[in-house]
Amino acid sequence: MPQLVILDPTLTYSLSPYQTAVSGMDVLAQAIESYWNKNATAESKVSAIHAISLWKESFINTVLSPTEERRYKMQYAAYLAGKAINITRTTGPHALSYYLTVNHGIPHGHAVALFLPVFFLYNHSQEEVYHLLHVENEVDAAHFVTENLKRVGLTTKLSELKIDKNQIIEALLDEVNEERFANNPVSFDREKLKQLILEQL
Repeated sequence: MPQLVILDPTLTYSLSPYQTAVSGMDVLAQAIESYWNKNATAESKVSAIHAISLWKESFINTVLSPTEERRYKMQYAAYLAGKAINITRTTGPHALSYYLTVNHGIPHGHAVALFLPVFFLYNHSQEEVYHLLHVENEVDAAHFVTENLKRVGLTTKLSELKIDKNQIIEALLDEVNEERFANNPVSFDREKLKQLILEQL
């Protein structure tokens, strides 16, 4: 582990809006996944809560109208989400995302973000996370993520990325990262995931 971390927002100034958006969505996914994680601790939850708060405050504006202060807040949110996920490791959205990145070239943060709404519906009963997002239930939480994706111009459907979900679904589920999925609050259910992915993506 490093003894010193330097957070310098000027290093992010050259990021395109797209890269800012997908990196920012990875921040949200890491914070949420660490919070609902089987391995969550008091320490990881504190970092995740702070990361989500900063994300909600700064994400949209950092993508659409970045300033030094907004870049710094998002960078700090990324740092906090990283601290949290270093304790817990990732869960379902990351476990499925790798297939899209490796086989279809979808950048990591975008791939993870696509699956995040699915896992709100899959994991359900995550009231503490709903409270952090200021939503009522899993449907509202999934909608919250999808709407934020749309607001920063990110696609929310596989077809928009020229990927036929019916053609890839079996390979996608065959290649789920089992180590990451083991941290998910709900265990792997192939048929349930298949149904949700076909319905939602």
